[in-house]
Amino acid sequence: MQIGRAGVSTSVSFQEPCGECVVRGNGRERPQVGLLAGFRTEYAVDFHAEKPGVSTLHGVPVTQTTGLGKDCLIRDNETQTEWSVFPHDGCDTAGVYRPGSASFVTTHNKVECELTFTAVHDAQAEIWMVRLRNLSAQGRSLGLTAYVEPCIGVPLEMAYSPAERTILMRQPLTGGTKHLALRQTQNLVLFMSCTLPVSSVALSKSEETGAGSSQLVAEAPAAQFISTVTSEPTGRLSVELELPVEGEAEFAFCLGATDSPEAALAAANALSGVGVAAEHNRKIIEQRQTVCKGFSVESPDGVLDALVNTWLPYQTYTASMHDSGHSARLSPWSAADDIRRLFGTATMVPEALKEALVDFAPRVAPGNTYSPDGRSIIVSPPEEMIWLVCGVLKYISETGDTRFLDLPVGPSVDGTSTMRELCDRAVGLFTERLESSACGYPGTVVDTWVRAWGEFASDSSLVEKYIRVAQGLIELAAQSFDEPLECEQAIALRTFCPSFWEPEVLAAIKEALGSQPEQLSPTSAYCLINTTICEQILGIRAAVNGLIVNPRMPQSWTECRVRRIVRQEAYEFNIARAPGLGKSRIALVDGAQWDQSSNFLPYFSDGRTHSVTVHTK
Repeated sequence: MQIGRAGVSTSVSFQEPCGECVVRGNGRERPQVGLLAGFRTEYAVDFHAEKPGVSTLHGVPVTQTTGLGKDCLIRDNETQTEWSVFPHDGCDTAGVYRPGSASFVTTHNKVECELTFTAVHDAQAEIWMVRLRNLSAQGRSLGLTAYVEPCIGVPLEMAYSPAERTILMRQPLTGGTKHLALRQTQNLVLFMSCTLPVSSVALSKSEETGAGSSQLVAEAPAAQFISTVTSEPTGRLSVELELPVEGEAEFAFCLGATDSPEAALAAANALSGVGVAAEHNRKIIEQRQTVCKGFSVESPDGVLDALVNTWLPYQTYTASMHDSGHSARLSPWSAADDIRRLFGTATMVPEALKEALVDFAPRVAPGNTYSPDGRSIIVSPPEEMIWLVCGVLKYISETGDTRFLDLPVGPSVDGTSTMRELCDRAVGLFTERLESSACGYPGTVVDTWVRAWGEFASDSSLVEKYIRVAQGLIELAAQSFDEPLECEQAIALRTFCPSFWEPEVLAAIKEALGSQPEQLSPTSAYCLINTTICEQILGIRAAVNGLIVNPRMPQSWTECRVRRIVRQEAYEFNIARAPGLGKSRIALVDGAQWDQSSNFLPYFSDGRTHSVTVHTK
């Protein structure tokens, strides 16, 4: 699939079952696959930023977003020629993206270099895995340098410890300009290390020379301890290599953030071996496959399969990491992102969603506010409060843990509110907001969950009133669904996924995004899109007592297969079109006729895998 503007095109392809996304081209137009992060960490590497490869912590850049920022350079010691193997913006290097990692292969001067960036799965760090191969007919003497410009305030105290082959970077204990966005982490220490013996190191640079290049100073042999306080901090580690004919070499650099020099050195030691670096790369791929396997599909559209099976849950989880350090983090429309980001992984890691719900619930109590950055005070709007209800129903549907509804979670006038009481309050406030015309139709995903709350509400009239109010908004919103798609994330997905052009898919996504798609945070948009494809297009939705099965396959499809894991048992659906059928129905379960006319499949709760045949119109 080709996307891009005239003269600057980008080729995008997805490969199943591994879910790799291959991007070729020299433009910035690419699918949003380039944010590398581990699960339940707040450290990320952003390859779809203006400056590719920027490292962030809590969404705030910790490496420079201007100038050189980062680089990886190879030098031929015989000819003294030097070239970059870092994927700078505008280069035509092909990138192979996987959740949490990205690989780039370059060949220059008969030296092949594969550079793989991986977000460490259980720490605030990244690994640069380097594989070199000599393609010439003679031995090669090479130098390789990793270069980083930190962005955590100036001046910085810089030090190199030869025993750990590690550079430490931190704000001085007194004086200096603090990184305001990271004011809550003034003790932040960045570290940079290498798995090979280091030949030379640099901690500072002189003034800028040329287009982003710099002349390095404070350089010293790597066998001695050096330190400096500088207003032009730079971390640079260099290694020397001798490659025989057809010889290969593999090593790694590591960059990360901790809260003390001692922790930084300990982290560097823990990541000091090439085997350890490779193991982290394997673990993050395995981890992402595990948390995303609760819902998988095999359809005529391989791109859609890759999105549902891998990328949409991953993008939903990481989108808030990209935005949280910017003004979007202060938007009240991002208040419930910590809940939404976990929707796609709730089947396999429900405890993460549970923790997010417990943290969010007090914001729904009367008079409660929250601070997203340690300085600003925000009151959650009812449109965000209602996601407490959506999240609670999602959690108890995936786990069956209805006791969660009576968990004491927040203050109230009479003492402590339960989760059920705060959900009731969220529904009431949301209905009032809709009734006053202060907001539009919330979309089919939210509407479905709010209607489902009627089964658990302390007072069912709360939901009955919501239904009456929402019905009028649905009829009004229907007029806007004929308008062009206005959601940036949906538009981007549509450029390379054929199914997003199908009328059934496009209509369902528009209805799910609601009447104000321009207000949605990226996390919200991805969550709604992913939920819509899984629960409305593919039509498999978990409820508290069973699965609701009602697929709406695109007209160009004749069949598809869906695997859904709920409560540690698997349901394998074969969905086929049956001409003349009035509505979707379950035909066979484990090979036997299903004699119920409804589209509801109760949980078997026997830990086995069950096959289900579904006929749809």
